Amino acid sequence: MRLTLLFSAVVTLLFLVFSSHAEIPQVISYQGKVTDTAGNPVPDASYSMRFRVYDAESGGTLRWDSNAQTVAVSGGIFNVLLGESPQPAITLDFTTDYWLSVTFSGTTVSPRSRLASVGYAYMASGLVPGTQISGSVTTGSGAVLATVNTATTGTTYGAYGQVSSTEGRGLYGWATATTGLTTGVTGVSSSTAGRGVVGYCTASTGVNYGVYAYSASSTGQAVFGYALNSTGPNYAGYFQTQSPSGTGVYGFADASTGTSFGVYGRTDSDDGFGVIGVHEGYDESDLGTYYAPGGFFGGRNGVIGVTDYPGGYGVMGISTTTWGSYGVYGRISGTSGFAVHADATSSIGTTYAVRAVNSSSAGYGVYGHAEAGSGTTYGVYGKATSTAGYGVYGEGINGVRGTSSAVGGVGVVASASATSGSGNGLSAYTWAPNGTAVRAQVYGEDDHINYGVMGISSSPSGYGVYYIGGIGGSGLMRNMIRTSHGTTALDVMTAAGNWVEDFGAGRLENGRAHVPLDPLFLETVRSDEAHPMKVFVQLSGPCNGVYVEKGTTWFEVVELNGGASSVSFDYRVVAEKRGFEGRRLEILDIPDDEYHINQPPAGD
Repeated sequence: MRLTLLFSAVVTLLFLVFSSHAEIPQVISYQGKVTDTAGNPVPDASYSMRFRVYDAESGGTLRWDSNAQTVAVSGGIFNVLLGESPQPAITLDFTTDYWLSVTFSGTTVSPRSRLASVGYAYMASGLVPGTQISGSVTTGSGAVLATVNTATTGTTYGAYGQVSSTEGRGLYGWATATTGLTTGVTGVSSSTAGRGVVGYCTASTGVNYGVYAYSASSTGQAVFGYALNSTGPNYAGYFQTQSPSGTGVYGFADASTGTSFGVYGRTDSDDGFGVIGVHEGYDESDLGTYYAPGGFFGGRNGVIGVTDYPGGYGVMGISTTTWGSYGVYGRISGTSGFAVHADATSSIGTTYAVRAVNSSSAGYGVYGHAEAGSGTTYGVYGKATSTAGYGVYGEGINGVRGTSSAVGGVGVVASASATSGSGNGLSAYTWAPNGTAVRAQVYGEDDHINYGVMGISSSPSGYGVYYIGGIGGSGLMRNMIRTSHGTTALDVMTAAGNWVEDFGAGRLENGRAHVPLDPLFLETVRSDEAHPMKVFVQLSGPCNGVYVEKGTTWFEVVELNGGASSVSFDYRVVAEKRGFEGRRLEILDIPDDEYHINQPPAGD
């Protein structure tokens, strides 16, 4: 059988290419004729065929494979569209020569057919990569390259730039002149919903920019936005991010000297704001109302300011009036938000999440007042990620005072979020001989359950309260557990001495069992002749009875009367805690009535 290939795809594909630049089909129309050795067309039927594209006339590398296809043949003629689904898509760039190999019913036709220029017409869908346009305009307002969109409706673009590179720029404009009013990129759109310039980066990783602007002038602006309309809620600059960890506006002052600002805002209006940050969900008709569901760092943020300068400020607010003014004023209406939230993110040094100074004799360095009647609100909330920093730091007769009138509010909340080091949510010190580092007192009614101190840990291996140096007090010690009857108290057992115990199981074999103790358990206790451990055994079956021989790191269970039983048993080992040996019923030098020490009933 002989296979004859006839090409008639050129005219069809050229029409597709030149009729439109958009949505060009990435397929190749291919036609052939199959005859037998006598030159007669093969019978009409469907045959198995396979098409492959190589980068050489013989040998070479396979660049595309249609896989086996069932193709209808009529009068010996067949027509196929290479690259049409469910075949793999053709992603070749057609910047080099390619050859097509055809297999008909298991027989591969030789030689291969070279693809003609029709395949390379794909390049007509846009400019060839690397194309540069250069020139100069010496008079008037002309342009070397101008893109103008005059549509008055719809979502249109004066210029549209897109890049998928992890370090690319959707649109890059550079004004290299060091003086004068120069512009890196100017985009104009006459549409009411259009964009003058849109830059779009689709890469999900890497340092990329939708729009990147750079100015080399000492008095220039990398980005300058000017809203000409004197009425309505318009924006000189509008930025939006959809990333859960992104930033709508990020200001970064990386100069190591001078008075620099991460973000600088200025207004000449008596009722205006230098910088205003609004959470998503605000009412555009009333900018005085702010809505911040979960508005804290990592959530929705009105304003974030960052500076690398040692004496700089991420955000600085100044008020020069002598009454009723605020250097920084934050307002929210959310029941779980923050009017002002500050983070000290440095991992070294003595840093402050918030540093406030007041020169008035009756003023406050920091005044926090949560006036909401419900919800989780804070008078002052401070957070520091530095291992040596402070979420809130106060000095004076009263270091820090927080007031909350909310039912579920908190006067002062301390949180340390450092992922390494020894951070403290709240650290208190006293140098008084009989002082108290932290004292919490509740004035609630006697018939209510209230807490002097409540510690909560969300870590599965953390502690609600962690102590060093011992813990003491009077009253009940309880663990709480939920049962079918509600929250149930389990009272903690106490002892006259300081003991550590371990439990386990063993088995007598021929009347004897040797039980080595856990080496880690032994590191926590004292076990020697002066401090022998206690061993208690409970048999799980019948025998003549047993006794215990003890070492310092082991014990043996031996059956009485030379018995040879094989029976399981459980055991309990108790030993004195290392470092606290001999401590027993210590008498403390505390007055009986101080701190309401509980007294046992008379006669007990």
